[in-house]
Amino acid sequence: LYGEYLLSASGSDGFRVFDVANVANKDFAQRIISAPFASQRMNVGTRDATGLAVGSPAPLDLKRTVLPVNEEQPIAPIYGYAFISDAVEGLVIVDIKTLSDGIPTNNRLKRSATFNPNGVLSGASSITLAGDTAYLTSPSGLSLVDVSNPLQPRLLTRIVAPALVAPRDVAVQFRYAFVTDAAGLKVIDVTI
Repeated sequence: LYGEYLLSASGSDGFRVFDVANVANKDFAQRIISAPFASQRMNVGTRDATGLAVGSPAPLDLKRTVLPVNEEQPIAPIYGYAFISDAVEGLVIVDIKTLSDGIPTNNRLKRSATFNPNGVLSGASSITLAGDTAYLTSPSGLSLVDVSNPLQPRLLTRIVAPALVAPRDVAVQFRYAFVTDAAGLKVIDVTI
């Protein structure tokens, strides 16, 4: 869930967004829909979307006025994008800032970037974010990608066999990645 939307990595249907704002509202109950307005484009085609990650489950307004008196910091750019792992295309990045501006009629999503240097992310099966780093699993290993500038991702490092054998999924907490692979669960120190 992303605010009032459900984000989905839908295989050959790509990245899809569904409006779930009124599903539980008994006064205005509706089924889950993809676009309540004809002008919306709530999907982005990819070849085989396998997973997705966002910086926060709550939409953040990147244009919000920062108040120095409150010692507020600017909101990082990653919070305006969805990061999709795709088995064919690697990493697909979609601008989702329009979902947080309060104007549903302008929701027309489009691909912002695709990243798969030399095919190292081919076969990507999952993705998770920790800070400005995206962690992607693929048959060849675990790839760490710097997404601090979402439009120009950068491969930081890869962890490959024998440490990992055909990894399937990854979760990150603090300094450690917890990776399931063909041999079971591996815990890897990912301190950079």
